Amino acid sequence: PTSPTKILNTYQDAKEIPAYARNKVAAATENGLVINYPNPKVFAPNKEATRAEVAAMIHQALVLIGRLDKVPSQKIVQ
Repeated sequence: PTSPTKILNTYQDAKEIPAYARNKVAAATENGLVINYPNPKVFAPNKEATRAEVAAMIHQALVLIGRLDKVPSQKIVQ
């Protein structure tokens, strides 16, 4: 992304995202791959991802490449 810091400011806990992951998290956010439940404004970078969270990210990646239809959700970080 052209402005990772601007994108990461979406998250209340952006300062907790490790430096090595900031560009990747910003890219994933920009491409609609991040689904945060229950609060889309909290990334929780030090928490292990659940199976449901990983499945949601895979689904979003398949939507991005046109393999699945988009499912509207307020939990998709944009």
